[in-house]
Amino acid sequence: MVALGELPPIDAAIHADTTHERADTYTFAARQTPWLEERGVKVVKVQAISKVSAVDEYGGCMIPAYIDSKGTFSRQCTSIWKRAPIRRWLQANRDKHPVELWLGISTDEAARMKPSDVQYITHRWPLI
Repeated sequence: MVALGELPPIDAAIHADTTHERADTYTFAARQTPWLEERGVKVVKVQAISKVSAVDEYGGCMIPAYIDSKGTFSRQCTSIWKRAPIRRWLQANRDKHPVELWLGISTDEAARMKPSDVQYITHRWPLI
């Protein structure tokens, strides 16, 4: 929507590459990244520092597991593979300025809208 002028310009679109996505996700990124950049949207890809397994040292699963209609168990994957690499990039590039972080949560996911747990980041949900 930024590339089409429907939302104001942003400093960067951050793709948190878990290295565990479906092939279609990488095909989409390979096609859309040049399209976005041709329209002035800088795309940054970040990854976790170390290779992280989807199974922890105790044999536990680190992917989201769903509990009927009650939601999910713990979401370590989000923290390790997405949140930490994004925050590492933000810290390296924000020059001590506050950050407005746009999250692509749609109205059917509105329950996921939560304030940031760090002071330098304010969350914004431009699709809602």
